[in-house]
Amino acid sequence: GRVLRSVHLVEPTAAKLEPDANPVLAHREVALAGQGDVRHAVGLGNHHREMEVEVTAPLALEKALEDDILAVAVSTTFLPFKANLEPILQRIRLQRPKVPIVVGGPMVYMSYALFREKEENYDAEALRKLYLFFKPDPNINYYVIDRHGLKTLVALLKAVREKKDVGQVPNLAITDGDEICFSSVQPEIPDIMDEVIDWHMIPDESLNYTVSIRGSIGCPFRCKFCNFHFFAPKMSTKPMAALFNELDQLAARAGVKHVSFVDDNFFFTPRKVEEFCRAAVERDYPFTWSSFIRADTLGQNNIDIVADSGANLITRSEERRVGKECRSRWSP
Repeated sequence: GRVLRSVHLVEPTAAKLEPDANPVLAHREVALAGQGDVRHAVGLGNHHREMEVEVTAPLALEKALEDDILAVAVSTTFLPFKANLEPILQRIRLQRPKVPIVVGGPMVYMSYALFREKEENYDAEALRKLYLFFKPDPNINYYVIDRHGLKTLVALLKAVREKKDVGQVPNLAITDGDEICFSSVQPEIPDIMDEVIDWHMIPDESLNYTVSIRGSIGCPFRCKFCNFHFFAPKMSTKPMAALFNELDQLAARAGVKHVSFVDDNFFFTPRKVEEFCRAAVERDYPFTWSSFIRADTLGQNNIDIVADSGANLITRSEERRVGKECRSRWSP
């Protein structure tokens, strides 16, 4: 059965909810963990069992919360400050006042870093208003404080399901009345091979028009204007054979029309771009694709093969070298 279902919420910007509103401003993600085998909840190895449901009205979340759920996990990937998170928590609590709520992601990790290393000249009131931990939130039961956190989430859900001491799970902050207690810190070591997905296991109704795939974790560069390396300081790349095996499976699914590579910097050399694109052209995939890309990996020599491979959106930044730091540092 289902063990984790992601519900994508789009907050109302007018009388009508727009499913394709600006994701940075409007995207919300809530995961509902069921009573099944939580070892498979986050998609480790070939045991990925994640359902995604596009939500275009608050009633969809209300309906999802009627299920027999173990916990609700809220990602802060597109929630930069506490004020963006609070309405979601209140909506969940209104319907399920007792269900455990877990929060994790970049805003949680950033809040934890500020809380742990705050300096005297920081504005205490601003910290309490903008970030977590400086004032306990009664609507949050658990915080995943690891910069990655997927394995921590699995361990937490197992402990909750089996009614074990969650304090023994590392990388957690736990609300205890008016206090927040912290468990031991054991940084997760991410392995991109944990994210190899057997798409044959995903039912048709759970696949959207667009499917996101990660071909790598991290970035080999340390650009001054970018914080990606802060969350993934070490780069790990899927073997091309494993990546194309996933793409071949998606090509056989009629509903998939676009693949979005969510890597920080998967195509980081011209050789990598050409290798991928030539293989994609040979396979003649029925979907388009998009990704981030470095400006110096595109040029007259490869732009045609990129277009022929199905790319329809390439997001890049314009960079320039700065003085003596050009070898290791870049600035926009």
